[in-house]
Amino acid sequence: SLIGSIEFKHTIKLLYIKNQYFELTQYIKNLRKTNNTLNDEQILIYSDALYRLGNYSQAIVAINLLSQDYPLDEKYFTLALYNKKLGNIKNALDLLKNLISKYPNSEYIKLSKLQSKILK
Repeated sequence: SLIGSIEFKHTIKLLYIKNQYFELTQYIKNLRKTNNTLNDEQILIYSDALYRLGNYSQAIVAINLLSQDYPLDEKYFTLALYNKKLGNIKNALDLLKNLISKYPNSEYIKLSKLQSKILK
């Protein structure tokens, strides 16, 4: 098959670009069974695909697999949005408050303040 012949990194991107989120999540679940580790970009794609499918709690689990190198402000903001979708407003507000206090120069600061106002 075509998918089998392309390196899995390309397959992940290809499915994502084509908005084939369900196929993408299934593909990654199978990859993880064979102990292939995902890099941060692939984890983000995976969590976003889960999010777009409405699997918000799985998206949260996935985003928590990001490495220590991944920018925390971006991770907090994304987690806040996922929690908001799940209805975990307190968690979302805590994440935003953390981001605002720890990363005052973040590019997410304005969005975080706006989200905080909306959620309160």
